[in-house]
Amino acid sequence: MPEWANVLPMTSTDLAEDAVIRRLRVILDELAEASAGSFSVEESEEEGWRVVSVAPLRRGALGFWWIHRGDVIFGLDPHGVRWELQPTAEDLDFLAAVVRSVVAGRVRAVFAPGRAEVTVTLADGTHEKQNNARAPVGCLPLPFWPRWGKHLDYLPYQ
Repeated sequence: MPEWANVLPMTSTDLAEDAVIRRLRVILDELAEASAGSFSVEESEEEGWRVVSVAPLRRGALGFWWIHRGDVIFGLDPHGVRWELQPTAEDLDFLAAVVRSVVAGRVRAVFAPGRAEVTVTLADGTHEKQNNARAPVGCLPLPFWPRWGKHLDYLPYQ
């Protein structure tokens, strides 16, 4: 059983702010244990906003970031693809699962003008898809763009 399972309640109710901060710290600690020396971390806090940015050292691997102030916004570099998560155990477990998949290199992206779509394959084999469109080009219809766009498979951190 993971270390944090004894610390945090595993319910869908909102977690206390300190528990969310501890859980996010555990995610970084697990990353450090699994992939020591393969990434750099920048952490900052301004006006109550906690920002963490993880950059892999290996070329071809995918970085990620999160911003936390109550809710958690989790994003993948450089696409602008993000998830807006609640401070619940389920959402933080989801964030941890996506981080593990990013570190393992189980991410595929497709790009077209003004838009990106990322598919993350989780450890259980399920796929989480998220996309992003940037105005004005991303607002224009591009039929079947995920088929003909540029595809990119990311490498693992190690």
